[in-house]
Amino acid sequence: MKNVIVKLRFSTALILLIGLSIMMYSFTTAKEKGNSNTKENCYFTEVSEKKSSERKENFLATWQVSKTYTLQVIDAMPSSKFNYKPVKVDSVRTFAQQFKHLGGILQGMNSIFLNDQPPIAPPSDFEKTGLTKSEIKEFVNASFDAVTKTVKGMSDNDLKEKRTMIFMPNKPDYSKYAYLDFMREHTAHHRAQTLVYLRLNRITPPAQQYFPIK
Repeated sequence: MKNVIVKLRFSTALILLIGLSIMMYSFTTAKEKGNSNTKENCYFTEVSEKKSSERKENFLATWQVSKTYTLQVIDAMPSSKFNYKPVKVDSVRTFAQQFKHLGGILQGMNSIFLNDQPPIAPPSDFEKTGLTKSEIKEFVNASFDAVTKTVKGMSDNDLKEKRTMIFMPNKPDYSKYAYLDFMREHTAHHRAQTLVYLRLNRITPPAQQYFPIK
């Protein structure tokens, strides 16, 4: 009986010792990993700071590609299908209206948030007129070019300036760089919808363009 108790005590002590060893190893590994992450975070922070001056250059490069691709999508749809929309619901835009909206937002944000001009309310029929293929292509092209011209004339410090997003409920302050990101995202959002419009008309969309980011 005594031998059994001794063996049990020895086994219990051995298990506790193994458990303690595992805990110590885990703690040490986690600490080392944490130090490694800290170094990595510092490294990437330094890299980010070094490359901050390239943000404008990268935007202009990707913006040109986005413009080219957007115009290719417009070209892909026959003029006879510019009034096409997938469902007959008033809130759903036609192919032409998608691009009228896209270009209108670009011009509006370029004026208000990048050039600090007062907002100009568009006419109520803004997305219902000027919707022929040639008109849409000219309008979208001009919208992209307006943003390009503005950004080319801005310094890195200009683009770091913050402006209030007056259209959001809590009216947050964003840097002008953030507005460039929004314009790029908004453009991609509506252009992607029109790719579906092309597919529904059995038209193969133009091949995706790749962005030359450093």
